[in-house]
Amino acid sequence: MRHPRLLKKIFEMYPILEKSVHVTPLNVSISDGETEKAKERIRKFQKTLARRVYRNARKSKKFKGTKKHKTRATKKATDKEKRKYKNANSFLGQIRTNFRLRLFQYGLPSVKAIHLSMLGANLGKNVMITHGNTIDPYFPEKITMKDNAIIGMGSCILTSEILDGELRVGNVEIGKNVLICSGALVLPGVTIGDNSIISPGVLASDVDKNTFAIGLPDSIRYPFSARDKMKDMKKREIEKTPFTLFDWREFRDPFVALLNNILLEIQKSPIIPQEVRKDILRLIGLKIGKDVEIEPNVNVDGWFPELIEIGDNSIIKKHSVLATHEGIVGGFRKGKIKIGKNVMISPGAGLLPGIEIEDNAEVLPYAFVASDIKEGNQVEGIPARKVGEAFNLEEFTDQFFTYAKNVWAELKKSKEEK
Repeated sequence: MRHPRLLKKIFEMYPILEKSVHVTPLNVSISDGETEKAKERIRKFQKTLARRVYRNARKSKKFKGTKKHKTRATKKATDKEKRKYKNANSFLGQIRTNFRLRLFQYGLPSVKAIHLSMLGANLGKNVMITHGNTIDPYFPEKITMKDNAIIGMGSCILTSEILDGELRVGNVEIGKNVLICSGALVLPGVTIGDNSIISPGVLASDVDKNTFAIGLPDSIRYPFSARDKMKDMKKREIEKTPFTLFDWREFRDPFVALLNNILLEIQKSPIIPQEVRKDILRLIGLKIGKDVEIEPNVNVDGWFPELIEIGDNSIIKKHSVLATHEGIVGGFRKGKIKIGKNVMISPGAGLLPGIEIEDNAEVLPYAFVASDIKEGNQVEGIPARKVGEAFNLEEFTDQFFTYAKNVWAELKKSKEEK
């Protein structure tokens, strides 16, 4: 796959991402933008992300394994680690490496956890590794995931990097009850404290316990403890189930889930004609209006695709994500995604369960939609907000936590039970 020119540095530093099929924001090209504003958004995002990831790696190297503000504890690989990396990239080694990658991307959660433990990772109880993940196949023994950690769809955990031609490694520690959201990328040397939530983005520094974190290019931290009042907020329309992510067989027939995911992978191919793609999506339950355009490589929720409705004349651009289910510690939720008429969902955008996008709205590239969008509005950013509006931290937490009703109370309860 050809990668965006502005992200060349990232793929040089983390070549394993070349083999990932779900790091969708990194695969968006400037030409994928429908409008000049969308193209400029992609260009700015990629340029800023590449610059900040590289700068973070250089600063982390400078401190030689000790952690400073917004850096990671990485170190130069030993001779033994260099030999291991070289062997993994030999002809036979690549066969083994590709097998590990595909298992982490498509295997059953229980099989993934067992396999990762066998490779030397330190895993606690009830660790959930979901669908489409990229987990470092070279040094998995440097990964620690504590009890009840959830690794969301398409997220990446890396323990090695190539910085200016030098192999560097770092331990990754994920605390108890941590939720890593879909599309997040955790870099080598990062520690995540207990009861934290990691949103999409590149996580390049430590996260304290009980914290909500956004990775690069924004790099924002926000403690949960200041948000006890969020239970009074207006919530999105989601349905809480009596199950957890570990009970997936209770709410979805395994055969149906497997068939859905096979069909979803088929429809993502660029060689599939538009009408055939829509027929496949209708077959698995999507409600699609007239003259809708759905581009290749759109990631559709394979568990509850029937909860997605797309209105007439709407366009869903490549590398966008439509998620109708979500998991947090101790809970599983699902919700509808309703997209109105004449709506544009741009490349790399993500839609969470329970949202409604009204007619004639536009979601710009890389926007993370966590609340409803009014008719005719154009939104951007993480979280999505109306174009031209300044970033507002209070509004940000209001939007993000609408998708997880009483999340603080549940995390606090889970912490007390442990």
